[in-house]
Amino acid sequence: MMIFTALLEAKPASVPQVRSILSDLAERAAREVGMISYYTAVSCDEPTSFRVIECYRDRQAWQDHMGSAHVSEALMAFEDLLSAPPVTTELDCFAAHPAP
Repeated sequence: MMIFTALLEAKPASVPQVRSILSDLAERAAREVGMISYYTAVSCDEPTSFRVIECYRDRQAWQDHMGSAHVSEALMAFEDLLSAPPVTTELDCFAAHPAP
């Protein structure tokens, strides 16, 4: 399983737009083959700080997601909406224990 995380820092005036784009990405990702889970969240302490946590069956499913038109469009929009480029992390999950 492949896990991808991203930290996005929105410009204060862009928070509603970033939230909307992330919500749209989550909805579209839910229909992708190989997607296990996709979470978007905003910090309780910093309303401009967003996190995305995505889990995919394998690296290929994640690469397909990253190569999609909707991800490309979001990344282009983020250039004007974020105060800095997203900080991303790729993780190769070697053990998982889902709740019963």
